[in-house]
Amino acid sequence: MEASTKRVLGFDITRFIAVIAMAFVNYQISLAYGATEPPGLALLANLFQGRASALFVILAGVGLTMLNDRRIILNRAIFLLVVGYAWQWIWPGDILHFYGFYLLAGAAVLNCRASTLLGLALATITAATICIFALTQTLMSWGAGWDWSSLSYTEFWQPLGQLRNIIFNGWHPLLPWLAFLFLGMALGKIQITKPRQRRIAFLVGVASCGIAWALSSALSQMEDTRRLLLQLNQWWLAPNTIWGLGSLPAGPLYILSAAGSSVALLALILELTDRRTNRFLSTLATAGQYALTFYIAHIFFGLYDIEVLTDASQFPVGEAPTASELLTLSATRAVWFGLAAIAFSWLWSKRFRKGPLEWLMRRITG
Repeated sequence: MEASTKRVLGFDITRFIAVIAMAFVNYQISLAYGATEPPGLALLANLFQGRASALFVILAGVGLTMLNDRRIILNRAIFLLVVGYAWQWIWPGDILHFYGFYLLAGAAVLNCRASTLLGLALATITAATICIFALTQTLMSWGAGWDWSSLSYTEFWQPLGQLRNIIFNGWHPLLPWLAFLFLGMALGKIQITKPRQRRIAFLVGVASCGIAWALSSALSQMEDTRRLLLQLNQWWLAPNTIWGLGSLPAGPLYILSAAGSSVALLALILELTDRRTNRFLSTLATAGQYALTFYIAHIFFGLYDIEVLTDASQFPVGEAPTASELLTLSATRAVWFGLAAIAFSWLWSKRFRKGPLEWLMRRITG
């Protein structure tokens, strides 16, 4: 979201980093989900999974407070809902339609104080955690609608499935992902760009990561005393899952960890780029301003041959790419996409102020 005042270099650079990290995660999930080799790339993929998107949403929250125009926010929410649902036919892991709902919620609490927004974030996390346990035996069960063998949501276009997906058990549902938006708005309210605030935010972010890791390590060791059939059919309630740091399901310790790492990274980049600028940093910032364009573009750039690469029958016996090779390919494509995005931003900005889709959104929404 664009600020109504002078743009902040650190915000735009962080946004670009988030988009490239999201690209890597999406490539990895589509091409090499579950790959454990090479170990370094597997670790990086696990670290980025759910955290790149969280950073993206936190930045959206900061942007809402900087824009501070409810009419424009509502218009952009509608635009993103339309684009996101259309894009869903091409990319089932879309975040844009969720983003539209986030903006609607953000517009409703735009004038709230930072303390109120933090309270709303905590309430959102609490409600989501309670729902995961309380709704297990109902039609709103967290696992309902999913085909876990293909990581696809088979009931997405059904009324109940759509309601459940948006509110509770989609890739980025309102419960608990609104917590990231409210946190970002709170950071905007306290003016995280100021030196004292961003340094405190960095320390709090690092501490949050440490606390989440320690609690997860302890609680994940709890014995799962449920019957074996329940352990298999409702795997998301296992202690090492619900109290883990993975984003499916988005348990409370994942939220704490992802929020902490996102805030720490944002504060660090703000600190490093404060009163510093050069041509390279400016180009990175410009690329961050084209986040919507690059989010759409990364699918075409990296997943154009997904059906061939993931179908072993397309290759002679023994020549299909291994999971390790596909994970390496995912990382390589993310790097190439990042470099292509930087080059495009540099060239495009010589003639145009906005990215292609950013221009279209502003033309339609104001």
